[in-house]
Amino acid sequence: TWRSVITMAVNRAGGEAQLSQIYDLVERIAPDKTGQNQNYRAKIRQQLQYHFTRIAEGRYTNQN
Repeated sequence: TWRSVITMAVNRAGGEAQLSQIYDLVERIAPDKTGQNQNYRAKIRQQLQYHFTRIAEGRYTNQN
């Protein structure tokens, strides 16, 4: 799922990451998902809003 891929990306970044870093990591982790969806960045932002905590502008963590 998108949520699990984003969770892996944030974990690889040390538990928190800038949005641009999350985009880059997701592109590397799941090229099949990003290649099939031209709006994948919007999908990532949507999932971050629903399931992750924003700790600063453009910075997210998976800690609740």
